Amino acid sequence: MKHSLCSSVENKYMRLYFVSGSYLALGIGLGPMNLAIAAMLHEEHPGEKNIFLEKERCFTWHPGMLMENASMQTPFLKDLVTTRNPCSYFTFINFLKEHGNLDEFISLRNLFPTRLEFSQYLSWVATKLSKNISYSSEVTKILPIKKLGKIEELEVHLEDSLGKRKFLAKNVILGMGFKPNLPSGIEVDDKKIFHSSNFLRRITDNYPDLLKPYSFAVVGSGQSAAEIALYLMSNYKNSKITVLSRGFVFRGLDDNPIINLLYASDSGEKFYSMPEISKKNYLEHLTTSNFSAADSSTIMEIARLNYQRKHQQLPTINLIHFCHIISAFVKENHCEINIRNTVSDQSEHLKFDGVLLATGYDNKEPSIPILDELKDNFILDSDGKYMTDFNHRMIAKDNFLPGVYLPNHFHNIHGFTQGTIADLPFKAKKVVSHIMNLEHSCKR
Repeated sequence: MKHSLCSSVENKYMRLYFVSGSYLALGIGLGPMNLAIAAMLHEEHPGEKNIFLEKERCFTWHPGMLMENASMQTPFLKDLVTTRNPCSYFTFINFLKEHGNLDEFISLRNLFPTRLEFSQYLSWVATKLSKNISYSSEVTKILPIKKLGKIEELEVHLEDSLGKRKFLAKNVILGMGFKPNLPSGIEVDDKKIFHSSNFLRRITDNYPDLLKPYSFAVVGSGQSAAEIALYLMSNYKNSKITVLSRGFVFRGLDDNPIINLLYASDSGEKFYSMPEISKKNYLEHLTTSNFSAADSSTIMEIARLNYQRKHQQLPTINLIHFCHIISAFVKENHCEINIRNTVSDQSEHLKFDGVLLATGYDNKEPSIPILDELKDNFILDSDGKYMTDFNHRMIAKDNFLPGVYLPNHFHNIHGFTQGTIADLPFKAKKVVSHIMNLEHSCKR
């Protein structure tokens, strides 16, 4: 079941469809967050002009980690729309129905589809919304448009195959993804030391012999680290696999029903109103509900395969807990890593054929160069950082009228669900409703 958006004919059509003009909502980046917003605009406000610009040639979602049997950690009911509108055309259930897979999926009695199938669902939604999406469109800067001393609109500059263009927008929704978290001291190399975001392509290109006794180091202890370790154990039968973690590896994901309520539709609203000390305590003590933990079924499969390897006299997995990586680099044709055990304070020098960084993504305040021309119009906190309000709108000065929304970041302000797909419909509703309320108040 493939849903390619990379047809040159379709992309040509989409580029010619858009002409310079003023848009009520302009999205930059097409991840699940902006896709949920685009779906709501399409359903509830079809007469409002909106456009979503994506620099890639087609829709993609974590292509480097779409292992064949890797499952979602979020139930399919938490798709782009269901908790906002269960009757929406864009539900995961309707995706299954349209492709003739609903009965078979129900028979599985499983709330968690594979990540590959969920990616196909997202691509299907993007296909249905293609008239409001422009691919191969990279935004270069955003300029303020002043009228009578006030900034009323934004001028969004972009480059695509047709050259340089610009759009006017009353509201801009920033949906760029997170940057890979690359620990200090590690020298990234395209062939030997690379992040999980590029895992499948790089591992296939650079380590083609599945029977060769490669030695791999996996850095990390969360779900990505567990899935990469499991993939290597399943596909590289003779390989030696070492997992390096600054904590205990592997810790199980805390996904009991009470904990899962932290990801309910109104969880961000509750978190936003907490005192700062309470927010800090929540983030510190409940990280195993999302970050730095692996699904129990994945851990069980690693243990099962490890037991099987032992009886087949194949190399078993080596888990190194509580280690700090001092340095990692490529030397000649192998990787060298210097580590220090944070319990014993002993150092060790290790060599591998490849180092795979399952070190997650940087969920701190993003660096947004395209906002440089607007920065003086925003109100910053005591550390000089951007802030967003309850509706994910960046807090600006009184004479700055356009809305700039950043709904996918600032987990220290909005809670655990930032950067996840847990409450996309609720956040989409907040953003779109806020935009429409402001638009209607201006027309009165």
